[in-house]
Amino acid sequence: MTPVDLKHKDDADSVLLLRTVDQAYSVVEGGHTWPVFQQTLLELLAMLDADSESAIQGQDITKLTSLLQRHFTRALRQQDAQFDQQRLIDFQDELLDQHHLAIAQCGSDASVQWANLRMREYLLALSTAQLQLLCSPATRRPLSITLSLPQGVVSVLAVDAPEAGVGRVILLASPPGARQLDLTSLRTLFGLTETESRIAQRMVQGDDSEQIAAANGTSVHTVRTQIKQLLGKVGVNRQSELVAALVTSPASIDLGGMPLVTVSPALFVRIGTRRLAYADYGPRDGRPVIFMHSWAGSRLQLPPDPHSLFKYGIRLLIPERPGVGKSDPPSSPDDSPRQCLDQWSEDVRAFADELGLKKFDVVGYSLGCVFALATARQLGERVGRVTLVSPIAPLRSAQDIKEMLPGARALFGVAMHLPKVLPVAMALWLGWLRRRPAMYFESVRPYLAPADALILETPYMRAHYESIFMESISAGNAALVREVLVMVSDWTDRMPIQQPVTIWHGDTDNHVPLPHAQRLQASLPGSRLICVPDAGHYLVYRHWPGILEQLT
Repeated sequence: MTPVDLKHKDDADSVLLLRTVDQAYSVVEGGHTWPVFQQTLLELLAMLDADSESAIQGQDITKLTSLLQRHFTRALRQQDAQFDQQRLIDFQDELLDQHHLAIAQCGSDASVQWANLRMREYLLALSTAQLQLLCSPATRRPLSITLSLPQGVVSVLAVDAPEAGVGRVILLASPPGARQLDLTSLRTLFGLTETESRIAQRMVQGDDSEQIAAANGTSVHTVRTQIKQLLGKVGVNRQSELVAALVTSPASIDLGGMPLVTVSPALFVRIGTRRLAYADYGPRDGRPVIFMHSWAGSRLQLPPDPHSLFKYGIRLLIPERPGVGKSDPPSSPDDSPRQCLDQWSEDVRAFADELGLKKFDVVGYSLGCVFALATARQLGERVGRVTLVSPIAPLRSAQDIKEMLPGARALFGVAMHLPKVLPVAMALWLGWLRRRPAMYFESVRPYLAPADALILETPYMRAHYESIFMESISAGNAALVREVLVMVSDWTDRMPIQQPVTIWHGDTDNHVPLPHAQRLQASLPGSRLICVPDAGHYLVYRHWPGILEQLT
């Protein structure tokens, strides 16, 4: 089926569908096309709005869902294959950056097409004339040029590399000083004995048979016999080939220098067969407050100025919801919005029991406010005060999302009209954000309230926000999809609560505009709304001390 199979009042609708499909494939080629795809998606969603004259209804919605699912899934497969290939290339580059040999690939015009970390250092010492000589088609290779560097003398060798393409030249150089091989790796890779491994090490350092014999206290004849055995085990015929094979093997790579990916440690409580991850900040004997993180948030979402927790005597606990960060996914096959909220409330009850908390306050931030309200309602008297920061109100129609950022409108619009398309559409988007988290800031910067833009221009806050986001999706996309569907469900029955409620909202918030907070206040008798002038959605980062002071 193609888009033109659908019945429309206007051919422009079919063109729009074709453009939406086409741009989904363009996203695979580069994340920079996402804003264009997003805008086309918004135009398509406007066509699906019940008030639209050309609204698609009934069976055509089913056909449209099937069409988009099929093409988005195909685009996602292409994207995954591309990312798998790029991850392999990145890994190979990372390994080569750790190699003790300096390696570069150049063109015959002396253009450097690729160089590892060590060779990039040596290239700075090469003059333009020297590089041109090494790479010139008229040069007889192999050719070497000697460089005198502060750390010693380095010889850069140029060899032809027709396997890499016509006119390709490979540059190789070893660092000054002797190279240490990993003897355990030698024994694993080539089946060498301990004695053979030591001989291999000395050969790499430049010792000949006589020097090795003198060092080992054996005869030259014995050493030569051992070298022949080495040649056979490594699979080469000459000593020069043996040395080359050894210095280019994994045994020559200093794995201790490899950068390690580190994630802040999580604490855990066990709830049935699942683990719930959380962070514990502030004084252990402080007033317990459970913080419900935002959508795409995590236990790392501690606002700056942690000293305020000690000043106001607050113990802040930030548990990660099922499937977020280090928390295990839900064990129930029922992942309906109602079950999602009910399970979270029971998880918080079990969490508080494990930590010995008889009573506690809750703070919800952004979309986390829905979970805060559900918890307060279900746990009743165990929850003291409820604080909602930049909250979202129930989303009942396109009217409720029309003032939000384009990304939020696209996300919620798909969830409202085409829920079965949501998982694959989000996977296309999150695939690029995993590779380039900064792409999120680039896409929202033109729409941000001035106060929010100032916050995200701070290098610390950008890095902080990236770490929160990357941890939230470290276990996959399912939790984020599930929570978007919660937001567009009817959760109004979770709003009538008995606890005192304070709502904080910025008057320039365009992630979740101020009318959301005003609607919530009207639905929560006795609640108090604090409207913060000139503040945006990220007011929690600027007004955290005031929020804590209000709690106490």
